[in-house]
Amino acid sequence: MTKQPTEPFDPSVYLHSPDDLGRMHLEHAKFIKAHPGIKFGITAIDNYVIPMRPGDLTLIVGLSGHGKSSLLARLAKTTAQNIALQGAQNKECVIYCSWEQHAEELEAYFEADAEYTVSDYAWGRVTLDQVATKAMRRANFPLWMIGHSNKNVFKQTEPLRLPIVFQAIESMRQNYDATGDTPKPVLLCMDYAQLIPDENGHENRYQQVSAALRATKLLGLRVGCPIVIAAQCKQEVLNRDVPIPGMYDVYESSGGAHVPDKTFGIWRPWKTHRDQQSVTLAPGVEVPVTPETFILKMSKQRMEDGERTWVLSFNMAELKLAELEIHKEDLY
Repeated sequence: MTKQPTEPFDPSVYLHSPDDLGRMHLEHAKFIKAHPGIKFGITAIDNYVIPMRPGDLTLIVGLSGHGKSSLLARLAKTTAQNIALQGAQNKECVIYCSWEQHAEELEAYFEADAEYTVSDYAWGRVTLDQVATKAMRRANFPLWMIGHSNKNVFKQTEPLRLPIVFQAIESMRQNYDATGDTPKPVLLCMDYAQLIPDENGHENRYQQVSAALRATKLLGLRVGCPIVIAAQCKQEVLNRDVPIPGMYDVYESSGGAHVPDKTFGIWRPWKTHRDQQSVTLAPGVEVPVTPETFILKMSKQRMEDGERTWVLSFNMAELKLAELEIHKEDLY
């Protein structure tokens, strides 16, 4: 159920005079100087990708099993770690929103480390004492979740629609304004676009997914934080020599080309060319085929050149992402 406004809406909130705009732009410039924005934390990428700022929508497109959820979880985890290192966990946080997995299952991504991987948690290889020790430390780690939970199985709940996501975040803001105890979100990660319930009664899946991406962009503008959302890509990309999805390859939607501020495609050669020792990414660029080889391609970036490709190493069991030092150049 959509929250009803408590007072009449004033349309002038959307109107900005020339004088207002000058002051607003100055305040925005001060904000950018004081807040570096959300980055990937990989120098080769951060040198070319404009930091994600409030209202930005970043889209990650890939085939099933190629690491969309892992990349989102890694970005959420590293951003939360940076907040904790700055001692700002009482003021800022990251929110991970999923339509695909229970919160209890997702927590394995954020508990995983060099000692116990995501797979170890999934298999139940971690002792209860070890889980309990980590759980005691979890309260100081500024990463929240919005989504389904095993504790709510069979309870009467509404479908997790975008207005409910907004209401959940709004409740955090209201509590912060009232008590100062709840941190404000600086990043929202959403997994994934094709599972977001339709708000407008579209019968056509193409319209549903496109509407979900547009609504997600508006959500970011309303809550004032950047959003990174994952989306499935079309199977047709497998017919290409280099099957990296671009901004026109979102499954059941054209929204990847028009709505996001940044669009990235991902590809794990191990999933498609496991019988080969290497693949040709570009003329003269050979990439080894290993379980960790991870290709990230930016096909769109608003206000800047948007064509870059990076060869990386991604240990998904531990959420460790690094440059793959095999070439003199870090992009193609």
